[in-house]
Amino acid sequence: MSGLAAHVIATHGGFQLDVDVEAAPGEVLGILGPNGAGKTTLLRVLSGLTPLSEGRVELSGRVLDDPTADVFVPPERRPVGVVFQDYLLFPHLSVLENVAFSARARSVPKQKARRRATEWLDRLGVAELAGRRPTEPSGGQAQRVALARALAGDPGLVLLDEPLAALGAGTRLTVRTDLRRHLVGFGGPALLVTHDPIEAMVLADRLLVMDGGRAVQRGTPAEVEPDARAPTTWPGWSGSTSTAAPPVTAPSSWTAGACCTRPTSMPADRCSWPCGRRRWRCTRAGRRAARATCGGGPGRRPGAARDRVRGQVAGLPSVLADVTPAAVAELGLVADRAVWISAKARELEVYPTA
Repeated sequence: MSGLAAHVIATHGGFQLDVDVEAAPGEVLGILGPNGAGKTTLLRVLSGLTPLSEGRVELSGRVLDDPTADVFVPPERRPVGVVFQDYLLFPHLSVLENVAFSARARSVPKQKARRRATEWLDRLGVAELAGRRPTEPSGGQAQRVALARALAGDPGLVLLDEPLAALGAGTRLTVRTDLRRHLVGFGGPALLVTHDPIEAMVLADRLLVMDGGRAVQRGTPAEVEPDARAPTTWPGWSGSTSTAAPPVTAPSSWTAGACCTRPTSMPADRCSWPCGRRRWRCTRAGRRAARATCGGGPGRRPGAARDRVRGQVAGLPSVLADVTPAAVAELGLVADRAVWISAKARELEVYPTA
């Protein structure tokens, strides 16, 4: 496969989109931007729901849309799988038949489509749900079913529109790593639309930041990271370096929120002195190597090798912190040894969870 190459000029509801998009086979391209930036319109064009005004969409050497050449492949004939924000699983069909639907829609015989659906459910770890209705699985399981449906149609391109938005904060952290692994294993290009800069940096190989229907920044997560947070910050939050109060305050319109930061922004030490940061006492529960390479996998950053420490804070979800091997030795990090982790208020990201 030669991947996706598109010059998209389209109008939808009075909004004009003008952006170039490229994604290689096996690459995950994260699409970031505020509401109204054109992210969803871009997905509509690539899936065939909105035709181009000008430009060209080519996937794996096949032209899907080119107004000047009078070429337009309708949505049902495009080799494109879509994972919607609310998954849109058919309530009257079993999980197996939901997944088989994408292959059946491309004229695959029923039994072959079911075998393919069974294989994908097994690969995504939800084979036991095959006979259930889609309203029964948990949010994380439903997300895997929706991804299985998108992939069972043997697409050349996968589009994901806020695929983790319907999940709670705790479930989202668990599902995020699995999603990255499945997208890489898919083999074709994938486009991930999200408002969450951390989600994009964990899941994507490259980022495209949009605003007003145009591309305003492109690059690897490491290159885009300093500026990607600005257009995706929720209004109404204020930071504080006080250690006596929570570091952020939620707007009154939100019933619940979550506070997150990157593992590389969470230093650990044996001292409990506040030092102008928000600090938590944490017990080391596990460790895995995470050698960082430029443009690498989830949670990785350019630089020297680091160890990822998973700690448990009483009453809270587990916490990940990246520390150097030298710090591991200096701190004497072993199971059940208490350390203090800290984060600056300005390094925290906040999200609505309800």
